[in-house]
Amino acid sequence: MSMLPLQDWVLNGADRSRVVSISVFVAVLCLCIVIGHLIQESRWVKESFAALLI
Repeated sequence: MSMLPLQDWVLNGADRSRVVSISVFVAVLCLCIVIGHLIQESRWVKESFAALLI
């Protein structure tokens, strides 16, 4: 088992920004799922949200 050079382990700028973008997308998606589940469970929140939109 040979060790890889340090440069193979370090992400360059483009790879790092891609990882950050994907991480933010997954976090927002999970947040939307949790908020949607909480809103679905409580009817008064749905009615209040609809009233705010109107």
